[in-house]
Amino acid sequence: MLSTSGCAWMRLGISNGWQLMRQFIGDWFWLLIFFALVAGFGFGGWSSSGETKHWLDSFFELKLTDLVIAIFTVVLAIKTSGLFVETAGLRAAAEKQSQDMERSIRAATDAVGTAIAANQIATTTSQQQLRAYLTAKEINLNVIRGPSMMGAYGPIAGAIHTFAIAPVVFNGGQTPATNAVVNSSTRHFPGPMQDDFDFPDSEHYGYGVIGPQSEFHGPEANIPIADVDPALGGIWYLWGWVEYDDIFTADTRHRTEFCFEIMRSRRPDGTIWLGFRPTPRFNAVDGGCLRPIDPATGRSGQ
Repeated sequence: MLSTSGCAWMRLGISNGWQLMRQFIGDWFWLLIFFALVAGFGFGGWSSSGETKHWLDSFFELKLTDLVIAIFTVVLAIKTSGLFVETAGLRAAAEKQSQDMERSIRAATDAVGTAIAANQIATTTSQQQLRAYLTAKEINLNVIRGPSMMGAYGPIAGAIHTFAIAPVVFNGGQTPATNAVVNSSTRHFPGPMQDDFDFPDSEHYGYGVIGPQSEFHGPEANIPIADVDPALGGIWYLWGWVEYDDIFTADTRHRTEFCFEIMRSRRPDGTIWLGFRPTPRFNAVDGGCLRPIDPATGRSGQ
């Protein structure tokens, strides 16, 4: 029983033998024909038989040019058959090369598509990281006092009669927020805010451009100190919103909503302390807002 390697060598030997035979037929067989005809022509005159000699004489009553043409025709036919075989091989090689080229083109196209998608993702990610993000960072509190009085050791500050409070909007992004509009409102409730409260707008607006990592103070709301006396009970709230554009998506407007409960207490010295605590409702951005921006109009559902 032949081994696998023995069978392989046998197939290789048969293949090589066939190639050698084809080369012999294609390159040398016509020479054998030529020499055979020449030999027949030469030896034909040596035959002593009259009948044979007559036949040979008749057969070889050919011109030399006829003989050359005949030999050339045979050689041309043999070479043409070889050319056909070689042409078939070239055609098969060309088809294979065409298929390889198509695969290469598809691979290159896929690679370009992947690169474009990766670039779009990188661009979007970069824009999301760099664009403006506005939030209500804190509430700014100012006091408004009455006229000062002169005391024994100098002026004495007047009594506080009004608190001026305003939202402080902070841009946490790396690029400016343009066309920013801020609105804020305050109201006293006898108890916790109702669940169906719709946070209406006020007449207090602020406008501006907010640079990266910068603050913007919204409109102030003045509340008389007597109205925030803890003894009156109830709860005060401050709410509002800011709408703005970023420099990457001029056709997409952004919105941030904010709401704070105003905490109150009276200190031992009789002064009133105010603090601000975010509420669960009306604190959101963009699509999570209670009244998000309508992409068709660029305005919120006010």
